[in-house]
Amino acid sequence: MKFMWGFALVSLFLAVGCLIREIVPLFKKLFIPASIIGGVVYLILGPQVLGVVPVPGDVGKYATPLTIIVLTCSIFGVKFNTSRLRTYLDYTVVNNLVYGMELFTGVAIGAVLSLMWKALPPNWGINIVYSFYGGHGNGAASAGPFTEAGYTDYLGIVLISATIGLIVAMVVGMVLVNWGVRKGYAVYTKKPADLPAYFFGGLMPADKRKSVGEERTSASGINALALQLSLVAVCILVGWTLRWGVATYLWKPFGKVSDVALGILGAVVFWPLLNLFRVDGYVDKKTINNIGALCLEYLITASVATLNLKSFKTYFAPIMIICTAETILCAVTCVAACAKFCREQWFEKMLRLFGQVTGSASTGLALLRCVDPYGESCALDAAGVGGSVLSMPIWVTMIAVGPMLALAENGTRNLLLVGLAIFGVPLAIGLMFFRVRERSMTGRPLE
Repeated sequence: MKFMWGFALVSLFLAVGCLIREIVPLFKKLFIPASIIGGVVYLILGPQVLGVVPVPGDVGKYATPLTIIVLTCSIFGVKFNTSRLRTYLDYTVVNNLVYGMELFTGVAIGAVLSLMWKALPPNWGINIVYSFYGGHGNGAASAGPFTEAGYTDYLGIVLISATIGLIVAMVVGMVLVNWGVRKGYAVYTKKPADLPAYFFGGLMPADKRKSVGEERTSASGINALALQLSLVAVCILVGWTLRWGVATYLWKPFGKVSDVALGILGAVVFWPLLNLFRVDGYVDKKTINNIGALCLEYLITASVATLNLKSFKTYFAPIMIICTAETILCAVTCVAACAKFCREQWFEKMLRLFGQVTGSASTGLALLRCVDPYGESCALDAAGVGGSVLSMPIWVTMIAVGPMLALAENGTRNLLLVGLAIFGVPLAIGLMFFRVRERSMTGRPLE
């Protein structure tokens, strides 16, 4: 019953967010989703502020399982074809470029701040590439070696930074959303003045309504939604089995792969098998996407409602300094890199990337949803393939190896070199193969 009680409350405030969005026109004009509004209302009414409404403990645990489902849905059913190869690869370039930048600058800024705050853990600035890029899950996963070495404050620093990152991702991200929409960079969202009233909210006109999916089998055998959800769950199970098997029999560090990657791992294996045996027709990508979108709504509402406001007390000053600096660097780098190297739908890809590298995959998806409400852009597939699958060797390895490098002799120097390499290689590749020399006023590349 605890789960149902928490689920019901989150559902209530998701509906409240929808109601408030309908009543307050400003929220519509700023493209703020109901999930964020409802989450903020729940946070204010919850025990951390007014204490009017309880927040059951299970609500704070929604993030990881829901993120796993959202990421699995972004990969599962994606058709890999040569026509989209470039959009996968250019996203891989910008994703790893920003990752390397965060690693290098995070360690460098952290080293400088350690000169003033002596009690900080060694190379604590590496937490940025985990807490900002991967959110609370990856951040907590990186804390093991620090805790074992006696630096118990590191976990708190990671969680504080990840919380700040979530706020930054949405606040600064919404500024970027409105800037790009008004500039005409968004492909699937027109300038606010040109958009029909129903786009912002209210009841959708009958002739504009779209189906959320289609049946691939007879309902006499299995419900269409149940079939698609079961396939997503199988992907997660395959990923869990793969992690266990590799860690047990081949390479032990693989066991440290974050839980959020399990569905992606499984989808990478399971989806090609369905294609190989020619049973991929049972998968309805539209329904899969809507399952992910459903989970995303609850994920955002629950995550905002359970932000830890008390955690800001510890190491407030150095954490705020490094987070502010990284926010500026991430915003500038994401805009510049995507505009320069992403030929197709660079603005949508930039929002997805910025949300990922400052908050989490879910905030990246939330920002993308603001300008691509129906999941029509290539940014979702590009982030799933390029940002997760093709980039997985780097961020998975760094979760396992990074903290050990940070605590080893000459850790600062070695981490700076690694960060510089991860940044420099994709930058060079982008300049050689993906550079867009000139764009029109709408952000489209000129031939």
